[in-house]
Amino acid sequence: MALYRQTHAADCAQACAALWPAALAPPGSAADGAWSLITRTDGSQQWAYRGAALHLSTRDSVIGEAAADGAAGGLWVALTLQPDEGLDLPDDIDARELADAGGILLVTAQGLSLYESSACERGACAPGFHPLAAPAISSGIGEFSVRTRDDGVVQWLHRGLGLYTFDGDQKPTDVNGADLDPRLHLALIARAFMPGNVVLRRSPELGLILATRAGATLYQRDRVTPFEGHDFRVDRGSPSLGRQLGTASCDEHCAQTWLPLRAPTEALPSGYWAIATRTDGSRQWTYKGFALYTYARDQPGEVGGNGIYDLAPLEDRVAPNGTATAANSAASALAVPAGSTVVGIGVGAMFWHAVAP
Repeated sequence: MALYRQTHAADCAQACAALWPAALAPPGSAADGAWSLITRTDGSQQWAYRGAALHLSTRDSVIGEAAADGAAGGLWVALTLQPDEGLDLPDDIDARELADAGGILLVTAQGLSLYESSACERGACAPGFHPLAAPAISSGIGEFSVRTRDDGVVQWLHRGLGLYTFDGDQKPTDVNGADLDPRLHLALIARAFMPGNVVLRRSPELGLILATRAGATLYQRDRVTPFEGHDFRVDRGSPSLGRQLGTASCDEHCAQTWLPLRAPTEALPSGYWAIATRTDGSRQWTYKGFALYTYARDQPGEVGGNGIYDLAPLEDRVAPNGTATAANSAASALAVPAGSTVVGIGVGAMFWHAVAP
Protein backbone atom coordinates (compact mmCIF):
# COMPACT_ATOMS: atom_id res chain seq x y z
CA MET A 1 0.00 0.00 0.00
CA ALA A 2 1.12 3.57 -0.67
CA LEU A 3 3.11 5.38 2.01
CA TYR A 4 2.52 9.04 2.84
CA ARG A 5 4.41 11.79 4.63
CA GLN A 6 3.49 15.28 5.75
CA THR A 7 4.92 18.26 3.86
CA HIS A 8 5.37 20.12 7.14
CA ALA A 9 5.35 18.96 10.74
CA ALA A 10 1.87 18.50 12.22
CA ASP A 11 0.51 16.39 15.04
CA CYS A 12 -1.32 13.20 13.99
CA ALA A 13 -3.29 11.82 16.91
CA GLN A 14 -6.78 10.48 17.57
CA ALA A 15 -8.98 11.39 14.58
CA CYS A 16 -5.95 11.94 12.34
CA ALA A 17 -4.47 8.58 13.29
CA ALA A 18 -7.74 6.85 12.43
CA LEU A 19 -7.50 8.17 8.86
CA TRP A 20 -3.71 7.98 8.59
CA PRO A 21 -2.50 4.81 10.35
CA ALA A 22 1.19 4.73 11.17
CA ALA A 23 3.41 2.63 8.90
CA LEU A 24 4.61 0.24 11.59
CA ALA A 25 7.92 -1.60 11.33
CA PRO A 26 8.02 -5.34 12.06
CA PRO A 27 9.85 -6.40 15.23
CA GLY A 28 13.58 -6.61 14.68
CA SER A 29 13.67 -3.91 11.98
CA ALA A 30 16.73 -1.68 11.87
CA ALA A 31 17.51 1.76 10.49
CA ASP A 32 19.22 1.71 7.10
CA GLY A 33 20.51 4.73 5.22
CA ALA A 34 17.70 7.24 4.75
CA TRP A 35 15.29 4.93 6.60
CA SER A 36 14.94 5.33 10.36
CA LEU A 37 12.61 4.22 13.14
CA ILE A 38 10.45 6.29 15.48
CA THR A 39 9.43 4.76 18.82
CA ARG A 40 5.76 5.52 19.48
CA THR A 41 4.17 6.08 22.87
CA ASP A 42 2.79 2.53 22.91
CA GLY A 43 6.29 1.13 22.31
CA SER A 44 5.72 0.20 18.65
CA GLN A 45 8.09 1.45 15.99
CA GLN A 46 7.12 3.50 12.95
CA TRP A 47 9.07 3.88 9.74
CA ALA A 48 10.46 7.29 8.80
CA TYR A 49 12.19 8.33 5.57
CA ARG A 50 14.70 11.17 5.74
CA GLY A 51 13.24 12.07 9.12
CA ALA A 52 9.60 12.21 7.97
CA ALA A 53 7.23 9.79 9.73
CA LEU A 54 5.38 7.53 7.29
CA HIS A 55 1.68 6.69 7.30
CA LEU A 56 -0.91 4.72 5.33
CA SER A 57 -4.25 6.14 4.20
CA THR A 58 -7.71 4.66 4.69
CA ARG A 59 -8.66 6.16 1.31
CA ASP A 60 -6.56 3.53 -0.45
CA SER A 61 -8.26 0.18 -0.97
CA VAL A 62 -6.07 -1.58 -3.55
CA ILE A 63 -2.36 -2.04 -4.09
CA GLY A 64 -0.86 0.70 -6.23
CA GLU A 65 -3.50 3.29 -5.37
CA ALA A 66 -2.50 6.71 -3.98
CA ALA A 67 -5.92 8.32 -3.69
CA ALA A 68 -4.89 10.50 -0.75
CA ASP A 69 -1.97 12.21 -2.48
CA GLY A 70 -2.30 15.96 -1.89
CA ALA A 71 -4.97 15.57 0.83
CA ALA A 72 -5.65 18.24 3.46
CA GLY A 73 -4.63 21.06 1.17
CA GLY A 74 -1.35 19.39 0.25
CA LEU A 75 -0.35 18.50 3.82
CA TRP A 76 -0.18 14.79 2.91
CA VAL A 77 1.76 13.55 -0.13
CA ALA A 78 2.61 10.07 -1.37
CA LEU A 79 6.24 9.18 -0.75
CA THR A 80 8.22 9.07 -3.97
CA LEU A 81 11.84 8.01 -4.25
CA GLN A 82 14.09 9.98 -6.59
CA PRO A 83 17.11 7.94 -7.74
CA ASP A 84 19.27 11.08 -8.03
CA GLU A 85 18.35 12.35 -4.57
CA GLY A 86 21.46 13.36 -2.66
CA LEU A 87 23.82 12.74 -5.61
CA ASP A 88 26.26 15.25 -7.06
CA LEU A 89 25.66 14.88 -10.80
CA PRO A 90 26.99 16.83 -13.79
CA ASP A 91 24.35 18.76 -15.71
CA ASP A 92 24.45 16.30 -18.62
CA ILE A 93 24.20 13.12 -16.51
CA ASP A 94 21.19 11.82 -14.58
CA ALA A 95 20.23 8.68 -12.66
CA ARG A 96 17.21 6.45 -13.22
CA GLU A 97 15.86 3.28 -11.65
CA LEU A 98 15.61 0.79 -14.51
CA ALA A 99 14.44 -2.77 -13.96
CA ASP A 100 16.11 -4.03 -17.16
CA ALA A 101 19.41 -2.75 -15.81
CA GLY A 102 18.91 -4.34 -12.40
CA GLY A 103 19.19 -1.17 -10.34
CA ILE A 104 19.76 2.60 -10.49
CA LEU A 105 21.61 3.46 -13.69
CA LEU A 106 23.49 6.52 -14.85
CA VAL A 107 21.91 7.96 -18.00
CA THR A 108 22.45 10.93 -20.30
CA ALA A 109 20.37 14.09 -20.02
CA GLN A 110 18.18 12.55 -22.75
CA GLY A 111 17.69 9.39 -20.64
CA LEU A 112 19.88 7.04 -22.67
CA SER A 113 21.72 4.32 -20.76
CA LEU A 114 25.39 4.73 -19.91
CA TYR A 115 28.06 2.03 -19.82
CA GLU A 116 31.44 2.11 -18.10
CA SER A 117 34.86 0.65 -18.86
CA SER A 118 38.55 1.18 -18.20
CA ALA A 119 39.67 -0.53 -21.42
CA CYS A 120 38.03 1.11 -24.43
CA GLU A 121 40.72 3.43 -25.81
CA ARG A 122 41.30 3.55 -29.55
CA GLY A 123 38.32 1.38 -30.48
CA ALA A 124 39.38 -1.50 -28.27
CA CYS A 125 35.77 -2.32 -27.38
CA ALA A 126 32.86 -3.50 -29.48
CA PRO A 127 31.70 -1.13 -32.27
CA GLY A 128 28.79 1.17 -31.50
CA PHE A 129 30.05 2.40 -28.12
CA HIS A 130 31.07 6.05 -27.96
CA PRO A 131 32.69 8.04 -25.12
CA LEU A 132 30.36 10.44 -23.34
CA ALA A 133 31.88 13.82 -24.13
CA ALA A 134 32.20 16.40 -21.37
CA PRO A 135 32.30 20.17 -21.91
CA ALA A 136 35.88 21.32 -22.43
CA ILE A 137 35.78 23.47 -19.28
CA SER A 138 34.46 20.68 -17.03
CA SER A 139 36.50 19.99 -13.90
CA GLY A 140 34.46 17.22 -12.32
CA ILE A 141 31.98 16.99 -9.47
CA GLY A 142 31.51 14.44 -6.70
CA GLU A 143 32.48 11.00 -8.03
CA PHE A 144 32.67 12.34 -11.59
CA SER A 145 35.87 13.50 -13.26
CA VAL A 146 37.10 14.10 -16.80
CA ARG A 147 40.02 12.98 -18.90
CA THR A 148 41.32 13.76 -22.35
CA ARG A 149 41.49 10.62 -24.45
CA ASP A 150 44.16 9.78 -27.00
CA ASP A 151 41.69 10.80 -29.72
CA GLY A 152 41.27 14.23 -28.13
CA VAL A 153 37.78 13.69 -26.74
CA VAL A 154 37.23 15.06 -23.24
CA GLN A 155 35.32 12.20 -21.60
CA TRP A 156 33.29 11.88 -18.42
CA LEU A 157 34.50 9.30 -15.90
CA HIS A 158 32.59 7.87 -12.95
CA ARG A 159 34.71 6.50 -10.12
CA GLY A 160 37.62 6.45 -12.55
CA LEU A 161 35.81 4.48 -15.28
CA GLY A 162 35.05 5.99 -18.67
CA LEU A 163 31.36 6.47 -19.55
CA TYR A 164 29.96 5.42 -22.94
CA THR A 165 26.71 5.47 -24.88
CA PHE A 166 25.63 2.73 -27.30
CA ASP A 167 24.21 3.26 -30.80
CA GLY A 168 21.73 0.41 -30.32
CA ASP A 169 19.89 2.24 -27.53
CA GLN A 170 17.16 4.28 -29.18
CA LYS A 171 14.91 5.11 -26.23
CA PRO A 172 15.45 5.70 -22.50
CA THR A 173 14.49 2.19 -21.37
CA ASP A 174 16.90 0.43 -23.77
CA VAL A 175 19.94 -1.43 -22.42
CA ASN A 176 20.80 -3.20 -25.66
CA GLY A 177 24.53 -2.83 -25.03
CA ALA A 178 24.43 -4.91 -21.86
CA ASP A 179 26.63 -8.03 -22.02
CA LEU A 180 27.73 -7.37 -25.60
CA ASP A 181 31.34 -6.88 -24.53
CA PRO A 182 32.84 -8.18 -21.26
CA ARG A 183 34.93 -5.01 -21.01
CA LEU A 184 31.84 -2.81 -20.78
CA HIS A 185 29.24 -2.85 -18.02
CA LEU A 186 26.11 -0.90 -17.25
CA ALA A 187 27.01 2.14 -15.16
CA LEU A 188 25.02 1.14 -12.09
CA ILE A 189 25.32 3.23 -8.94
CA ALA A 190 23.12 0.85 -6.93
CA ARG A 191 22.11 -2.72 -7.67
CA ALA A 192 18.66 -4.04 -6.92
CA PHE A 193 18.43 -7.14 -4.76
CA MET A 194 18.51 -10.45 -6.61
CA PRO A 195 18.72 -13.98 -5.14
CA GLY A 196 22.19 -15.47 -5.28
CA ASN A 197 21.14 -18.10 -7.81
CA VAL A 198 19.55 -15.61 -10.23
CA VAL A 199 21.22 -13.52 -12.94
CA LEU A 200 20.25 -11.31 -15.85
CA ARG A 201 20.91 -13.14 -19.11
CA ARG A 202 20.58 -11.96 -22.71
CA SER A 203 18.47 -14.20 -24.93
CA PRO A 204 18.89 -13.74 -28.71
CA GLU A 205 15.14 -14.16 -29.11
CA LEU A 206 13.85 -12.17 -26.14
CA GLY A 207 16.52 -9.75 -24.91
CA LEU A 208 17.34 -9.49 -21.20
CA ILE A 209 15.57 -12.06 -19.05
CA LEU A 210 15.96 -13.62 -15.61
CA ALA A 211 17.71 -16.98 -15.44
CA THR A 212 19.51 -19.20 -12.96
CA ARG A 213 23.29 -19.16 -12.80
CA ALA A 214 23.19 -22.58 -14.47
CA GLY A 215 21.46 -20.99 -17.50
CA ALA A 216 17.87 -22.12 -16.92
CA THR A 217 15.33 -19.52 -18.06
CA LEU A 218 12.86 -18.40 -15.39
CA TYR A 219 9.14 -18.36 -16.17
CA GLN A 220 5.91 -17.19 -14.59
CA ARG A 221 2.38 -18.37 -15.27
CA ASP A 222 0.03 -15.59 -16.23
CA ARG A 223 -3.65 -15.21 -17.00
CA VAL A 224 -4.86 -14.33 -20.47
CA THR A 225 -7.05 -11.25 -20.61
CA PRO A 226 -9.07 -10.08 -23.63
CA PHE A 227 -7.40 -7.95 -26.30
CA GLU A 228 -3.86 -8.45 -24.97
CA GLY A 229 -1.11 -8.98 -27.49
CA HIS A 230 0.84 -11.03 -24.91
CA ASP A 231 4.14 -9.27 -25.45
CA PHE A 232 6.01 -10.81 -22.53
CA ARG A 233 8.16 -7.72 -21.98
CA VAL A 234 5.11 -5.61 -21.23
CA ASP A 235 4.19 -5.87 -17.56
CA ARG A 236 1.62 -8.59 -17.09
CA GLY A 237 -0.97 -8.27 -14.38
CA SER A 238 -0.31 -6.33 -11.21
CA PRO A 239 1.63 -7.91 -8.34
CA SER A 240 -1.72 -8.41 -6.63
CA LEU A 241 -2.75 -10.68 -9.53
CA GLY A 242 0.42 -12.70 -9.06
CA ARG A 243 -0.30 -13.05 -5.36
CA GLN A 244 -3.89 -14.04 -6.16
CA LEU A 245 -2.67 -16.81 -8.45
CA GLY A 246 0.05 -17.77 -5.98
CA THR A 247 1.63 -21.20 -6.14
CA ALA A 248 -1.80 -22.78 -6.73
CA SER A 249 -1.46 -21.86 -10.41
CA CYS A 250 1.00 -24.76 -10.66
CA ASP A 251 0.10 -27.72 -8.43
CA GLU A 252 2.38 -30.66 -7.63
CA HIS A 253 1.53 -32.42 -10.92
CA CYS A 254 2.33 -29.25 -12.87
CA ALA A 255 5.53 -28.84 -10.83
CA GLN A 256 6.97 -32.00 -12.37
CA THR A 257 7.33 -30.08 -15.65
CA TRP A 258 7.56 -26.54 -14.31
CA LEU A 259 10.11 -26.69 -11.51
CA PRO A 260 9.61 -24.15 -8.69
CA LEU A 261 12.55 -21.86 -8.04
CA ARG A 262 13.29 -22.87 -4.46
CA ALA A 263 14.26 -20.30 -1.83
CA PRO A 264 16.80 -21.43 0.78
CA THR A 265 15.64 -21.72 4.38
CA GLU A 266 17.68 -18.68 5.41
CA ALA A 267 16.54 -16.50 2.46
CA LEU A 268 14.72 -13.24 3.21
CA PRO A 269 12.45 -11.21 0.89
CA SER A 270 13.76 -7.91 -0.45
CA GLY A 271 12.70 -5.40 -3.07
CA TYR A 272 10.62 -6.99 -5.82
CA TRP A 273 11.47 -10.45 -4.46
CA ALA A 274 9.30 -12.30 -1.95
CA ILE A 275 8.91 -15.89 -0.78
CA ALA A 276 5.79 -18.04 -1.03
CA THR A 277 5.18 -21.31 0.81
CA ARG A 278 3.94 -24.21 -1.30
CA THR A 279 1.49 -26.82 -0.06
CA ASP A 280 4.34 -29.23 0.66
CA GLY A 281 5.94 -26.64 2.94
CA SER A 282 8.80 -25.75 0.57
CA ARG A 283 9.69 -22.11 -0.07
CA GLN A 284 9.54 -20.60 -3.55
CA TRP A 285 10.82 -17.29 -4.89
CA THR A 286 8.33 -14.84 -6.36
CA TYR A 287 9.15 -11.75 -8.43
CA LYS A 288 6.76 -8.80 -8.63
CA GLY A 289 4.12 -11.04 -7.08
CA PHE A 290 4.43 -14.00 -9.48
CA ALA A 291 5.86 -17.39 -8.51
CA LEU A 292 8.93 -18.38 -10.55
CA TYR A 293 9.68 -21.66 -12.31
CA THR A 294 12.12 -23.29 -14.70
CA TYR A 295 11.00 -25.54 -17.56
CA ALA A 296 12.16 -29.15 -17.31
CA ARG A 297 12.40 -29.51 -21.11
CA ASP A 298 14.74 -26.53 -21.53
CA GLN A 299 18.46 -26.97 -21.98
CA PRO A 300 20.66 -24.19 -20.54
CA GLY A 301 20.10 -21.01 -22.54
CA GLU A 302 16.85 -22.19 -24.15
CA VAL A 303 13.47 -20.43 -23.87
CA GLY A 304 11.26 -23.28 -25.05
CA GLY A 305 8.65 -22.59 -22.36
CA ASN A 306 7.91 -19.06 -23.53
CA GLY A 307 4.37 -18.66 -24.85
CA ILE A 308 3.04 -22.10 -23.87
CA TYR A 309 -0.71 -21.87 -23.30
CA ASP A 310 -2.92 -23.96 -21.03
CA LEU A 311 -6.66 -24.07 -21.63
CA ALA A 312 -9.28 -24.40 -18.90
CA PRO A 313 -13.05 -24.87 -19.38
CA LEU A 314 -15.18 -22.15 -17.79
CA GLU A 315 -18.70 -22.04 -16.41
CA ASP A 316 -20.90 -18.99 -16.17
CA ARG A 317 -21.07 -18.73 -12.40
CA VAL A 318 -18.76 -18.09 -9.48
CA ALA A 319 -19.04 -19.36 -5.92
CA PRO A 320 -19.57 -16.80 -3.12
CA ASN A 321 -15.86 -16.88 -2.31
CA GLY A 322 -15.05 -15.73 -5.84
CA THR A 323 -13.79 -19.07 -7.22
CA ALA A 324 -15.27 -20.72 -10.30
CA THR A 325 -17.73 -23.57 -9.82
CA ALA A 326 -16.78 -25.56 -12.91
CA ALA A 327 -15.99 -29.23 -12.45
CA ASN A 328 -12.27 -28.47 -12.52
CA SER A 329 -12.71 -25.35 -10.38
CA ALA A 330 -9.01 -25.02 -9.56
CA ALA A 331 -8.17 -24.47 -13.22
CA SER A 332 -11.22 -22.30 -13.86
CA ALA A 333 -10.54 -20.03 -10.92
CA LEU A 334 -7.26 -19.05 -12.53
CA ALA A 335 -9.14 -17.32 -15.32
CA VAL A 336 -11.46 -15.32 -13.06
CA PRO A 337 -10.65 -11.60 -13.19
CA ALA A 338 -10.22 -10.09 -9.75
CA GLY A 339 -13.58 -8.85 -8.44
CA SER A 340 -15.60 -10.60 -11.16
CA THR A 341 -18.88 -12.36 -10.44
CA VAL A 342 -19.15 -14.01 -13.86
CA VAL A 343 -16.52 -16.22 -15.48
CA GLY A 344 -18.19 -16.73 -18.85
CA ILE A 345 -18.88 -19.85 -20.87
CA GLY A 346 -16.26 -21.46 -23.06
CA VAL A 347 -12.53 -21.81 -22.66
CA GLY A 348 -10.19 -19.67 -20.62
CA ALA A 349 -6.43 -19.72 -20.82
CA MET A 350 -3.28 -19.37 -18.79
CA PHE A 351 0.12 -19.00 -20.40
CA TRP A 352 3.79 -19.22 -19.48
CA HIS A 353 6.31 -16.57 -20.40
CA ALA A 354 9.93 -15.82 -19.65
CA VAL A 355 10.42 -13.19 -16.97
CA ALA A 356 11.75 -9.81 -18.04
CA PRO A 357 13.35 -7.73 -15.31
